[in-house]
Amino acid sequence: MITIFGATGMQGTSVIQHILNDPVLSKKFRIRGVTRDNSGPAAQKLLNQGIELVTKQANLNNPLTLPTTLLDTHTTFLATDYWTHQNPHTEYQQAKHVIDAAIVANVNHIIFSSLDSTIQQTDGKYQNVGHREGKAKAEEYLRLRLRLSGMKWTVLLGYSWAPS
Repeated sequence: MITIFGATGMQGTSVIQHILNDPVLSKKFRIRGVTRDNSGPAAQKLLNQGIELVTKQANLNNPLTLPTTLLDTHTTFLATDYWTHQNPHTEYQQAKHVIDAAIVANVNHIIFSSLDSTIQQTDGKYQNVGHREGKAKAEEYLRLRLRLSGMKWTVLLGYSWAPS
């Protein structure tokens, strides 16, 4: 099982389509998509493709809901969503909850979509680029926690404008 957080977003949809179109991966892994809303067109398309979708059962603000979502998961792809709440601390907390749940659920590998910290990259000149800071802080947490847990991880550094 591969569990995709942000399944109906650009990155999540792209990852799912890649798995479905790969003759080896599509046979090896089932896909579970996590999304806030399974009624929209993107979610309906995934359901029609046989993707298991999880919505209300996986509340990123409630860490107790996440280990069940990750049950039987080999690999997790985590794309966080800053723009819904526009709060880097909330984005960090949500990513932290998924990372901790992945450890509890004995996930083998987590792939995290991150961005560099603008504060660090500019020696503090630019302080208010929230959509980068929550991800960067979550990446730091991921590296620390997963190094201690022994879980494999991959960090993808992308750009908010990159097409899928």
